[in-house]
Amino acid sequence: MATLLRMNSTGSARARAALLSLAVGVAAATVTGLAYAEDGGGARRCVALTNIDRTEVVDDGTVLFHMRNGDVYRNVLRHECPTLKNRDQFAYRANAAQLCRSDLITVLERRGAGFAPGPSCSLGSFEAVGSGGAQ
Repeated sequence: MATLLRMNSTGSARARAALLSLAVGVAAATVTGLAYAEDGGGARRCVALTNIDRTEVVDDGTVLFHMRNGDVYRNVLRHECPTLKNRDQFAYRANAAQLCRSDLITVLERRGAGFAPGPSCSLGSFEAVGSGGAQ
């Protein structure tokens, strides 16, 4: 979302500051809203990357995201991801400061001293499961 504010040269500095403050507030609310928008039934489309503490692979189709505040989100992948549970490691590339439904994760396969990319799979929605495990 882009907002263009235009002031003529007679606008006061106070009015410009007020409009700038309003624009920043709207932009911040929009970003926050995107990160925590719900799909319905309490599931979220995205989680903020900075809030992820760790992940836990449950099986080839389910990953738990443990958040810094103690919340846990279950993500059921759109399709099972072969070798995800066996390898127990994956990488993701995020275009923003959040990880969202439909973003790809890629299984990491150990090769010699490093890793090679394995299968890639799409994330589903982030379903709140509390602070326990996969319920």
